[in-house]
Amino acid sequence: MPAPLNLFGYYFSYAGASISGNRLGYVQLAILLLHEAWALSIVLVALYASFQVWDMVDARLAEAAEKSIGVETPLTMDKAIKAFTLLILAGITVLITGYSLSQTVY
Repeated sequence: MPAPLNLFGYYFSYAGASISGNRLGYVQLAILLLHEAWALSIVLVALYASFQVWDMVDARLAEAAEKSIGVETPLTMDKAIKAFTLLILAGITVLITGYSLSQTVY
């Protein structure tokens, strides 16, 4: 593990030398918890955004079915490509973020 995330490496080296050395384990634990909370929040925001997009598409399809006579397309190809591209971009962003966070932890 990298030194900032090694919970007890610095503490066992510097405990007893000063007051801040005695509190170093708490600081490292706080850094680790914030790091993990950031990763979890990124995943939760991405899931929330994807659920919102799914609900918007369902609402558009329901609206189109309500006023439909059967010959039109409720979701045009350019809007479908735009939504697909944005969702893939969001997914790749989460993957890159998760990979970079995992590389800093291990």
